[in-house]
Amino acid sequence: MLKSFLLGAGLLALHAAPAQAQASPPPAVAILTKWSSSFNNRHLLIDRDGKVETIDFTANFTLSGVTTEAETLRKAIAQLYQEGYRLKSTTSDGAAYSLIFIKGE
Repeated sequence: MLKSFLLGAGLLALHAAPAQAQASPPPAVAILTKWSSSFNNRHLLIDRDGKVETIDFTANFTLSGVTTEAETLRKAIAQLYQEGYRLKSTTSDGAAYSLIFIKGE
């Protein structure tokens, strides 16, 4: 009798609430990568689930160059936030760094 009751309760629980992991789509991921190809040339690469956008700009180690780089990065991050992405983590090596954004979590 106890086995029948437990089996019925288990089947009722499976019927009432399907697994959330099976029903929800995976979160969207955007990766923003910054790197330098030469002393003055900088590049931002935004990869949103296979759609790639590249932003090229010139910035050097003067006040105006650093300001240009900061403003370009700020605009790219603001664009991702407006699209609903949120910063999840960062990675870096000697020449480039990446910001990983998640949407839908």
